Amino acid sequence: MLAFTNSQLRAIWTAADHVPVEKRGVFLERIVARLQLQRGFTDADLAEAARSALTGLIATCGLRRSNQALVYFEDEPGRPARRIAA
Repeated sequence: MLAFTNSQLRAIWTAADHVPVEKRGVFLERIVARLQLQRGFTDADLAEAARSALTGLIATCGLRRSNQALVYFEDEPGRPARRIAA
């Protein structure tokens, strides 16, 4: 079982918004599969999993790369959100 922070969930949903509806399940499954290989994960691990899932969908499903598919984390109040391109 995986546990996500609110910020991590927002980041996943933001990235998933840029994936066609019919491919979102695959996108989320790929993220979960990658994170389950680890005992715990950080925001950077999640961002890498999302990036990898998007890259895989682009390669295997013919999706177009979008500069809008970004992952944001803003866990620490007062600290600017980190943008991680996917």
